[in-house]
Amino acid sequence: MNFQTNTTDWPSQEFNTSVTIVGVLTNGTTEYSNITTIQPSDLHDGCTYELHHIRLTVEFYIRGILLPIVCCIGICLNIVNLVIFTRPVMVNVTSIFYIGMVVADTATLLTLLCYYTYFYSSERFQLLEKQSPKWLDIPFIPWRIFFALYSIPTNIFITASNTHAMSVTVFRFIAVQLPTMALRICTRRKARKVSCIIFIWAILLNSPDFLQKRIATFNDGNKTISYVSSTDLYYSRVFQTTYYPTKVVLNIVIPWLVCFILSISLILTLRRKALKTYENHCPGYNRRRSSRAIRNERITITLLTINFFFILSQSPSAVWFFFMLTIDRDELYCDKFQLMRISIDTCLVLNFALNFVLYASTNREFRKCFSNTFLQLPGSLSSASAKKSSCIIPLRKARGDI
Repeated sequence: MNFQTNTTDWPSQEFNTSVTIVGVLTNGTTEYSNITTIQPSDLHDGCTYELHHIRLTVEFYIRGILLPIVCCIGICLNIVNLVIFTRPVMVNVTSIFYIGMVVADTATLLTLLCYYTYFYSSERFQLLEKQSPKWLDIPFIPWRIFFALYSIPTNIFITASNTHAMSVTVFRFIAVQLPTMALRICTRRKARKVSCIIFIWAILLNSPDFLQKRIATFNDGNKTISYVSSTDLYYSRVFQTTYYPTKVVLNIVIPWLVCFILSISLILTLRRKALKTYENHCPGYNRRRSSRAIRNERITITLLTINFFFILSQSPSAVWFFFMLTIDRDELYCDKFQLMRISIDTCLVLNFALNFVLYASTNREFRKCFSNTFLQLPGSLSSASAKKSSCIIPLRKARGDI
């Protein structure tokens, strides 16, 4: 597919400056458009036209119906997560990273909710499929410019979320494998600094995407029409072949590998402790174990569950990256590959939306605090009795308790 700078080609120009979250994560270039032109003659030689209408139907039901619902549910659950993790009884080093992750996930879901609802739930995206002049009836500010630029802030938040997942795994690994060093390194103050640095890093890593887009205009009779076009930097092959592979490695590959390798190490450590518990099993053994040691094991189990879901949801993106390295880029416009991208988007959105389920199913303290905060069920811990419960983190132990 050819990408022209001719202003009369406004639908292609404006659409080609937008990409799905997967496209930006894995290649970030506006050339990897989510929507193909509907003319068979414009398709890549290796593409077939028979899946086109199937893809449009799937796109409407997934991006237009399912994903907006998942985004709404995820936003509500993430707000609950944020309330729970900011409770004094839940504050520790690990929860500080969870808070940063929740903020990034919520911002991602809010951006995607606006995008999916306005353009896919209403089927406005098909206006560009059909190269319809009705696309210009959509206000340039805020919607058409949002359509072209939404992927940049979305990917900033995705980078922040992925890096928080990697960082909390590193901190947890140090706490489990190097407990003496953890007392000096794994502190709340350092965790807060790292979390702030992560957001700055996410902005810096994705900021070059802003330099690839510009607002242009053309005259249509007596009317001046604005649209988003690509800059010369976008067409620079040197930039495209260095920046985006580097971005993929830093944003997906490294966090994925770190979480995978360190999770295996943590699993083996938990297994050794479980064997030791079995070998030393006797009446009162568990009572002799400190409540802090038991609690730290539960934190590790929760983190491993989160990492497993993160690795699982990011794996399709890694596969897509290898497709990009081995397949002609124009062929990625084919409907069969676009159907793959829809499934990849679904995996990523689920990863941002369903962490509450993971926290609640694996963390007893999280469930207790959720009950105290929102449910107040008969028999649940009251504010007074909660201070004596295991979900309280004494301030004098805060330095090394992660």
